[in-house]
Amino acid sequence: MDQAIIQKSLEIFEPLLKKVGAELRRKFLNKDFQVSEKAKQELVTTADKLSENYILTAIKENFPDHHILSEESGEVENDSQSPYLWVVDPVDGTTNFVYRNPFFAISISLFYAKEVVLGLIYNPILEEMYIAQKGGGAWCNGQALRVSDEQYLENLKMTYCYGAGKKSRMDALKLHCYFKEHGDIRQLGSSALELALLARGVTDVFMVPGALRWDVGAGVLLVREAGGKVIDFHGEDWHYDSADMLAGNGKSERKVLPIIQKLL
Repeated sequence: MDQAIIQKSLEIFEPLLKKVGAELRRKFLNKDFQVSEKAKQELVTTADKLSENYILTAIKENFPDHHILSEESGEVENDSQSPYLWVVDPVDGTTNFVYRNPFFAISISLFYAKEVVLGLIYNPILEEMYIAQKGGGAWCNGQALRVSDEQYLENLKMTYCYGAGKKSRMDALKLHCYFKEHGDIRQLGSSALELALLARGVTDVFMVPGALRWDVGAGVLLVREAGGKVIDFHGEDWHYDSADMLAGNGKSERKVLPIIQKLL
């Protein structure tokens, strides 16, 4: 991994995400966007497309040999043998955006040989910029982040999301019903920001059946660099090809994992 690429990426994308975020904020507040359905129960807006265009253009201009995976455009093919891959979610929480719920973000991550090494998440409404570098810590607007130290199951503050497909929705429903009966769990609608809340120590556990890379890539690194742990439903470290994701503070996820394995 070339540290110069990481530094150049930060110099490019931190101001770019703020610029794009300002446009998203204006469109959100003025309801200046159109909505369509790209698949059953999956929405896309003209704001998603605008954000994606800005980000993909910047990647192609500055890192033309890097690979790209974006939620809206899929894999952007090239013939490069580069080990670098950008994973982009131009608006994480599109349904929230459409419902005029301000809990949404722009999320981009950089993988090197399938290992996430850089993540940026920007909340345009609160103007919060989350940044994590592998080995460089996790930050929000320049302030270091640290996960909670809660370890008692009955006290855990939990959130969840789910990926595409019927199985992930049904698995999420099972988790929701169990943890609602034995405590509390919430679905907030933006995986990136839910991982950011975990990294800040606001929540203690976040789980995603059918986790999608563009939803969680940046947030995974944020949690790890804030002292947390991210695994899959088998208890192994989460990686690029993992099917599911469970994040915690290093203790909390181990309390929840046996329950998930029993339920699913």
